[in-house]
Amino acid sequence: MYLFSSLLFSDTTYCSTSRLVEISAWENDDCSGDAKNSHFWPLDFGSKHCYGWEGTDSTGKKHKNSAGDFQCTDGVFSFKQYPGTLKCNFGSGNEKDYSFEKCQLGMPPSFHEALVDNACCLDPSSEKCKIGVPTDTTDPADVFMDGEVCDQE
Repeated sequence: MYLFSSLLFSDTTYCSTSRLVEISAWENDDCSGDAKNSHFWPLDFGSKHCYGWEGTDSTGKKHKNSAGDFQCTDGVFSFKQYPGTLKCNFGSGNEKDYSFEKCQLGMPPSFHEALVDNACCLDPSSEKCKIGVPTDTTDPADVFMDGEVCDQE
């Protein structure tokens, strides 16, 4: 299921590449027009690694989040998100499920979100499946693996 996991990760904080799934966020309720930001999720982290990100909102407040248990089933991308931590360690996490191009209210309910690229869920060996370092396009945002800031080469 996690094609690249054993090849890509070591015990360092270097964040290597993964098959990516893209979810975008909008301020409107129909996910139309330009997205406010996009998040490229690391499908190959599976349940082995915790992916975290820390961004600064428009008021200057920093927000920490992390996620794990990434998986695709029948084209649906799912994971558990842990607000307030970079280590996937607060409570049981919030289950999130995304179907392709289905606009849904995010949690916390500040944006509407949609899965806009699920090529890696549908066919991991497809040329359309993007491979790269997981990122959040919120400016500025730092990316973490297992609670440590990533050295993205």
